[in-house]
Amino acid sequence: MIGYASRPAPPAEDEMDAASAGALAAAVGRREVTAVELAETAARRAQTRGAALNAVAVPLYAQAAAAAARIDARPAGRPLEGVPVSLKETLWVRGTPCCAGVERLAGSRSRSDGAIARALRRAGAVILCKGNIAQLNWYAETDNPVYGRTDNPWAADRSPGGSSGGEAALVAAGVVPVAVGTDIGGSVRIPAAWCGVFGMAPTPGRLSLAGSRDDQLFAGQTLIQNRPGVLARDAADLRLVISVLDVGAGTPAPARPLRRIGVVRANGVLTPAPAIRRAVAETAERLAADGLEVLDVELADAPEALALFDAVFAADGGRGLRRMLRGGRATPQVSRALAAAADAALGPEELLRLEERIGALRRRFAAMLDREGLDALIGPAHARPAVPHGTALDVVAGQSYTSLYNLLGMPAGVAPVARVRPGEARDGGDDGSAGLPIGVQAAARPGDDGVVLTLLERISSH
Repeated sequence: MIGYASRPAPPAEDEMDAASAGALAAAVGRREVTAVELAETAARRAQTRGAALNAVAVPLYAQAAAAAARIDARPAGRPLEGVPVSLKETLWVRGTPCCAGVERLAGSRSRSDGAIARALRRAGAVILCKGNIAQLNWYAETDNPVYGRTDNPWAADRSPGGSSGGEAALVAAGVVPVAVGTDIGGSVRIPAAWCGVFGMAPTPGRLSLAGSRDDQLFAGQTLIQNRPGVLARDAADLRLVISVLDVGAGTPAPARPLRRIGVVRANGVLTPAPAIRRAVAETAERLAADGLEVLDVELADAPEALALFDAVFAADGGRGLRRMLRGGRATPQVSRALAAAADAALGPEELLRLEERIGALRRRFAAMLDREGLDALIGPAHARPAVPHGTALDVVAGQSYTSLYNLLGMPAGVAPVARVRPGEARDGGDDGSAGLPIGVQAAARPGDDGVVLTLLERISSH
């Protein structure tokens, strides 16, 4: 089992802790285990481990049991046959809340499944629950006035990240083998890194977000595209679930050989903690030992990229956030976002210039990859391991390691590679981070999702 070291599974359930989604589906197909048994085990874990973490926003245990019984009554063979999964609260699942942590929306119910839920059901998955979120998908902490705060499975005083923190916590805790969230600035990859699981944000447009609160949250914002993302405890499950969700919304690029890797050790915005620098260096060394050509890369455009990213989400002056809240309670993160956006609204001409600057940066970055002959990049997923609750805003610049690839429209993923060693705190003291997981991020050109998935699989093989 990855993570959840403080609460090991009972011996009788060890197999589910370790099994991948692919292995579980195969076992159901061979009738070695039933979908009902998997659903019952996952529900028990959700009501114990998930409850201890406050990671479940919307329990669907009775519905899951009924769906599992229908699966057992028909011929098997689908790619996720009987596999329990969790979806982010903002994704439509018929008859469930989809409020993004906003109190006035808590009583509403989705009238139908969204694209993600439909694709998972077609593949034989059993939707067990919906995971907790950051209010309005804002910032790297999972907390809101409707569902409360989620704890990190590795340390209760730490954040699991956000905004898809509930999903990462449920995967790390062994409740479900895979979960689906969304990622517009690192909302899948930061929780993956902080909870010690795998996470992947495919090229924007490859997977459909139709049928989600995200559609409304970011309506009218076209410069940076939101995307579904997958969290898993096994690298191979990322590829499996993405193939299930890929219904032709985008066309992946032809497979590119993996030969030359650029290493991002720092980005000039926020220096990574020593443990993260070590993890990146060790990963680069292992890849070089495997025969890949590895070279350091300087991201001179990273500070500008962060400024452009922030400008995009403040461009409406906070009107979108205020419209969703309509005077309701806001978390400190959302309140700060509203305050920052108040004087940052852009007019039509300013928006056009912002779009031109983003386009120019994308061209420069693509030219750098071509000039250096790079197939992919590796580096930090955040500048810090999981931070104490309420402190993500203090290191918000650390999200620049993920938001860069959202701005550039590049696929990116995270693999867990190490833990913080005792005495490896950022300033040489004891900051309580010893034992926390560390993830390394991989990214590639738009459309090169397969390159990222292959690189994550290679990293995970060590």
